[in-house]
Amino acid sequence: MKKRPNLNRLNNDNPEWTDADISNAVQFTGLPASLQVKLRRRPKTDQLKGRIKNHFDQEVIATF
Repeated sequence: MKKRPNLNRLNNDNPEWTDADISNAVQFTGLPASLQVKLRRRPKTDQLKGRIKNHFDQEVIATF
């Protein structure tokens, strides 16, 4: 059985915007170009990922 989310916690982590929040908001295009680039791309990782290739018998594949 799945746990139900704690709605009080969700509301505290992400409160509704007030009129002051809305008036201070800036559109994405209004942000500095350097910040737009950072927000648009995924952060780079220090660990490089490698590609591997596995071969499985048809019986193993059928099991999954």
